[in-house]
Amino acid sequence: MKRMFTVMLVLFSTLMVQAQYHNQRVLQKSFEQTDFFFRSNIPNPYGLGEFGSSAIGLVDDPLLNIQLNPAFMNLSLKGNHWVYLNFRNDLEKKEHQSYYFYPMYRDYIWYPRYYQQSRSVLNPIFSGAYMARVIPEKVALGVSYQLLLSDEAYYDIPQDIYKSELGYDYSGTRMSAEDKDIPIVDKYKGADEMHHRAHFLNAYANWRIHSRVTLGARVGLTTFDRQGEWGKLNQDDRNIYYNQFSKHMDWQTRNQNYDHIDASGGISLKVSSKTRLAAQGGYLRGDVDQDYTKENEFLYQHGERNTGTDWSYRDGLGSKIQTWKMNGHAWSGGVSLLSDLSDQHRLVIYGQTRQHESDIDLASAIHDTSFYSYHNEYEYDNVYRIYDSESRYGLQDNRTGLGAQEEHYYRLAVALQWQLTKSSRLSFGLNWTSLARTIETIESVRSYRESYHVWSRQEVSEVDKNEYISETQEIKDLKWDFEANMLDFQIPVYYQQKIGDHVELVLGFNRRMRDNDIRDVTLAIYDYFYQRHNGSETEKTNFGERYTEPAEHRSEVTTTVLAGLVIKPSERVEIRLLASPIYRDTYEGSELDEIQWWLDFSLTP
Repeated sequence: MKRMFTVMLVLFSTLMVQAQYHNQRVLQKSFEQTDFFFRSNIPNPYGLGEFGSSAIGLVDDPLLNIQLNPAFMNLSLKGNHWVYLNFRNDLEKKEHQSYYFYPMYRDYIWYPRYYQQSRSVLNPIFSGAYMARVIPEKVALGVSYQLLLSDEAYYDIPQDIYKSELGYDYSGTRMSAEDKDIPIVDKYKGADEMHHRAHFLNAYANWRIHSRVTLGARVGLTTFDRQGEWGKLNQDDRNIYYNQFSKHMDWQTRNQNYDHIDASGGISLKVSSKTRLAAQGGYLRGDVDQDYTKENEFLYQHGERNTGTDWSYRDGLGSKIQTWKMNGHAWSGGVSLLSDLSDQHRLVIYGQTRQHESDIDLASAIHDTSFYSYHNEYEYDNVYRIYDSESRYGLQDNRTGLGAQEEHYYRLAVALQWQLTKSSRLSFGLNWTSLARTIETIESVRSYRESYHVWSRQEVSEVDKNEYISETQEIKDLKWDFEANMLDFQIPVYYQQKIGDHVELVLGFNRRMRDNDIRDVTLAIYDYFYQRHNGSETEKTNFGERYTEPAEHRSEVTTTVLAGLVIKPSERVEIRLLASPIYRDTYEGSELDEIQWWLDFSLTP
């Protein structure tokens, strides 16, 4: 009786978790977005935490000035040669995730119903730059390089239309089967790893063609590769005196490849002895491919099938192949004003924009099946009893899709650089950013799902049988409309204080407030729908169903603190050690979200 109760509980549980197959979830939600996709990637010497984006215009630095305009490269070069080297530790960040989590907005959207998971943030482990005035007062050239190397444990895609626990089928039943003709001797095989590799290369040129006119240019190349693998294969003979056997295989691989080339040019006009006006424009072209494969196989045997009085059997087979392709381009532009209000005050005002468009191609093929059988015969109280159970599950889901993504970015900033005394300097500013992103996809879906359950109990006095049959066929198009708008406001403050001739204290502060709105609508247009459930049949054609997620409006407030020391052993060597904790406001108060340190070297040989 205890065995029968256990079997009934397992069967009931498998029926309750069939919702793990999200048949109305679109594929693009499973694409893994990374911050440097379709972005110009220039080294930022103050890019710790959330201080980096507001440091442009706030701190006088050659690499930061290039991000204002390539024509500003020569403004703050010290000497005829300048070398910059940066080393940093890995950054662990708490990710806030929930059922309504969108991977493409993970860095600035979170929800009340969330859990936290710490993961390494992808950032270069080395950054370097070299700039030189090849013709003094006329021509300057430069190059920069960043290397990203990161290894971590394998993690699954953020969202999936077929989101099951590893090794289970869509209904929650443990999967699968080895071919009986192939002997297995490995107890464990495979890996649990995720590798990330990226290279960011930029070349710069600056040419003063007139006492008042300077031209600048930049060409950049970014390549990124993400490879992940999780695998396991084992075989188990648990008890040689009790005929029981188990085979199992799990295997997942994820790959993502991205590359882009971008170029920008700028012009700077010295309208007076203390004021410069500048304009710049740029173009980027890139593409990213992502694929995901998954296999689940399982075979369990207790006794031989259809032999003896007590036997059970479970096998299964699962597979999945999914691909994402994005090809896109972006136009960028900006204007800036640098004005020396006095010998102690410099005003920096600039505006930037970026318009990005990408074409999307999607494909998915899922095949899944499972089988469970149970049989038991015994005699109790002079009554001979026979119990039978049989369950079959099936799933097929094939998709192809197209789509487009647009992004509109605007930034307006103002900063004041103030030389307080000969040994101290204070800078503060205001930054306003607007980002609007829309994604539209359409997927053609052909899916078939079935479930079959039989239960039988035979005794001398009675015969029971319980049948459960479910079948669903769908031919449909899923149209997904996603819209997200972000407003970002930052107040940065940066302070430098010399302590003697060789040491300088650095303090920084950045208050960031973000407001986000999300709209998410999926429209299912059915060409054909058929469902059979316990003898009841439903068949429909040419109809639609709309799935509208609740509108999300979320605000986020963070505080970044920057602290460090600058050591100058000589006029030609500068060593800078910076540390930056970030505090995030939550429902329970402010909490430490992440912390990182940087070690920089600046040389002027």
